[in-house]
Amino acid sequence: MMVMAMGFISSQAVPKVTIKLEFELARPKYKCLSGTWICNMKGGIDADVDVTPRTISSLVTMNPDGTMLLEFQTKLPEQSTEFYGDVDEKFILPVELAEKFGYSSIEIIPGTYRINPPSKGNYGSVVLRVSAR
Repeated sequence: MMVMAMGFISSQAVPKVTIKLEFELARPKYKCLSGTWICNMKGGIDADVDVTPRTISSLVTMNPDGTMLLEFQTKLPEQSTEFYGDVDEKFILPVELAEKFGYSSIEIIPGTYRINPPSKGNYGSVVLRVSAR
């Protein structure tokens, strides 16, 4: 199976893996106090979590097309239709998480993404562009 991720082709198959992550839904640019982006990842693989009012839980899955799906498992701290990060707010998953998806590195590409409305079992979702190696 050939997988294309951000313009390059890899012969590596993307395993169907879903990981639960917890992070603050806020922008680093605003000291993690407001906005809708990834700030201060709190969880991951068997990590203890210090909960703040902006901490949310999300299921993360790599899609076959090389994008990443975040399914929010807790109510968002503010209503928004956009998930947004500036170019200087790139987010790189910790290596141990990237490896769970079959990669050595996964960078979430900043930009403006549409938050999909809630559906059964979640509080909305967003599909993100990533660069995976």
